[in-house]
Amino acid sequence: MSDYRDDRAALRERVRSLETELEIAQSEQERLRKREQEAQELLQENARLMKECEALKLEAKVSPLARQRPLFIAGVVVSILIAGVVVAALADTAERPKRTTLARLPPVPPEAGPKPVPTRTTPIAAVRSKSCRCAAEGDLPTRILTLTPGGEMSFGENRTHFAKFGFDVEGEVMSVSMDVGRETVPPSRVEGGMLHMLMACIDDRVVFAQGQRITAWAWETGRVLWNTTLPEPVGNSENGALAAECTPMEIKQGYLQLPTPGGVVPVALADGARMK
Repeated sequence: MSDYRDDRAALRERVRSLETELEIAQSEQERLRKREQEAQELLQENARLMKECEALKLEAKVSPLARQRPLFIAGVVVSILIAGVVVAALADTAERPKRTTLARLPPVPPEAGPKPVPTRTTPIAAVRSKSCRCAAEGDLPTRILTLTPGGEMSFGENRTHFAKFGFDVEGEVMSVSMDVGRETVPPSRVEGGMLHMLMACIDDRVVFAQGQRITAWAWETGRVLWNTTLPEPVGNSENGALAAECTPMEIKQGYLQLPTPGGVVPVALADGARMK
């Protein structure tokens, strides 16, 4: 009988490598799209200057003062030539994307004459979590966790969602983007899709815990205050639609009371240190 070898660790590493390559390709595609839009705007400006030049030429033929305008017309012609050089340079840059390990993106085909500016697409709206929220208390407003989908990748039955997180602050009508990463809670990559976290709220921060990590956030800026590990996993993440659910954590004398399989673990709200 042949030996069985568990390659799940190697497969997970391959998935992470492909995810990184996908992010690089998406960033490069966005940069090329912006370059293409700049080139289109310059082409439109070039067409407008050409029309003005033609109008000036017609006016020069019928106006007795045409001899007084040669310098002005020459300046317009020089502007047109400069705009043409800039458009050509931008087009050449857009046709040479940076090398990545993925397939090379196709170059933007040149077109004769100006073309209309493309219609801007509506950005994906952030979704408010139904349970990950801090209730208004005293002078503090209601703070609600939001998430914005950013694509997904599947490998067999395993699925990874890319997401952005933030806070909606009611009363002040503002949204704060969180500086999430792969090692924060919530993370920038959600394994499975359905994220179950523990949550606690105090006046200047909101704390989330999931897996073996716990992160404290400044809700007014979206910055990480502290981020540390746990001795045992809490919460979970399972396959499903991208969503976030939270269960509140108890706070006693400045310590979070984290329920783990091995018992309650006290974690300091101030700096994330565990009680010894």
